Order: sequence, then structure tokens, then C-alpha cells
Amino acid sequence: MVATKKVGRAALAVLLACVLGGTTATSASASDKVGTAAPHASLGDGVLPAQDAESRTIPIFGIVAAAATVGGSIYGAGQWAGERMFHAGLRRAEYQRVKWQVRSAAVGVFSLAGAPIFMTGFENKFYSLS
Repeated sequence: MVATKKVGRAALAVLLACVLGGTTATSASASDKVGTAAPHASLGDGVLPAQDAESRTIPIFGIVAAAATVGGSIYGAGQWAGERMFHAGLRRAEYQRVKWQVRSAAVGVFSLAGAPIFMTGFENKFYSLS
């Protein structure tokens, strides 16, 4: 559990560094960029005005770190819930009868994207204890 907290803190630090450090400030103000469209660009020809490299910088590493952090925290929540359910008295035979209700409740709480991650953590921990 201590290692999970350390990994979570490290991932949060990486996320903050990427998000805050990945942004770039442009030196030109909004009034300086008003008439900077390319000469061939017009509203009807479907060509977008030219942009400088700084204005379209995307912090890809920050996005990936955020996804890993969120996924790891959902997985950890599943492990915590599996351990608590085992210690509360739920056993394998009883869980097999209510497995699909638990899974559908996880979909209600964590959506279709987060529920499989939660249930993987839950079932890994629960089955390892029983």
C-alpha cells in the first residue's frame, strides 16, 4: 500500500510538471496577431491561416501521464474494495452469485471506460485473498 501511494504521488508530480511545464507562452499579444493570416487564406477556400509552432504545442506526455494516473487510481480503488469486501465476509461462492450486480454497479459509478479497470483491481485482490 505504501508503494502505491509513492507511485501515485510520483505520477501526480509528473502530471503537474508536464501540464504546467508543457505550456508555452507566446510573446505576441492578441492585437499583434489580428492581421497575420496567410495571403492565400480566405473564408471560402477551406484553407486555414498559418500558425506558428508555439501556438499548437500539445503536451502529449501530460495527457498520457494524466490517463495513467486516473487509471491507476481507479485500479487502486478496485483493490481496496476487493480487500474490504473479503474482510467483510464475502466469499468466492457468494461473489459468484452477485458478480454481475457488482459489475453493473461499477459501470454505474465509473462509466464504461473505468468499470473494467476497477473490476480488474477488485477481482485480482479479492481472488488473491480467497
